[in-house]
Formats: sequence, C-alpha cells, structure tokens
Amino acid sequence: MSIRLHSKLGINPHRMQTQCGICGKIEDSGIALLGSQNNKFICNSCGAVHYGAPEKKHVYDQPSCAKCRNGSFHLEPIGEYEKLQEGLKNCKECSELLDKCKEGDVTLLVETIAGKQNSRTGRMWGIKTEVVNRIFGEQKSPVILIEQGVAEKIGIIGKEQK
Repeated sequence: MSIRLHSKLGINPHRMQTQCGICGKIEDSGIALLGSQNNKFICNSCGAVHYGAPEKKHVYDQPSCAKCRNGSFHLEPIGEYEKLQEGLKNCKECSELLDKCKEGDVTLLVETIAGKQNSRTGRMWGIKTEVVNRIFGEQKSPVILIEQGVAEKIGIIGKEQK
C-alpha cells in the first residue's frame, strides 16, 4: 500500500478516537495516515462525516453516505490538530457490564442529555428485563437510552438523589 504525500503536511498523521456507545467515554484508538487526502466529506442530509477525501472534488463522481445513502456532500479540510472520530464502540468496562446484564436477564438504562446526540451523563442502572418491559413496553435491546429526568419519573431515583 502506498500513501500519496500531502504537499505541505507530508504523511499527515491524525489521532483517531472512538466513543463508547453506553457511557460516552472517549478513547484513543490509533493513528490515521491521511497523506494528501486531508479533507472530509460531510453529508448534507444526516451530517455524517467521512474522512480521507482527496483534495480534488471531481475524483469521486457521486459518493454516497454510508449512513443514509444520500449523495449530497460538501467538502471541508481536516484541521491540523483535529482528532478523527472513528465511531461508537463500547469500552472494555461497559462491554463487561453488558455481558453480565445479558447473563442475568437485566436491561441497562443509560441516562442521556436531552437534545445532544451521543451525550451521556454517566449514570446508568441495571433493571430486570420484565420490569423494563412493563414500563417501556416490549424491548429487544439490552441497553435503553433515557433522557435526564426519566429515572426520577419512573421511580428509579428520588428527588434527593439528583
């Protein structure tokens, strides 16, 4: 494999990060060598970011977004010290917790910040799946994201524990 060097930045290394889909913790996951592909396509429909686009826009006739399959993009340069978001991947602690939940027929409730995508408060509760099904209806996922305040409304915590 060869990398075409960037005219000013050379091999152009960038740190990559993943975010835990359960607790929201961000961890370093490696280094991307972008070379001359120092741009990112940003989907005009869903906002998904695709890194490593070439400097010249005409290289791709019509790329499609991996997330929503739309072909409408705009091109932006990647910042010199910008960390690349690789995506969601559960951290080691949450993966172990999730395995324990699956074994014990427990559903994990994770508190999120309303209106902010992938923002977690760090609070989570393990509740028997049958209780969760009574409260939220039949659930197939071992993890349910709930907005701030829902735990208090359904009686998991009291007002003094906020």
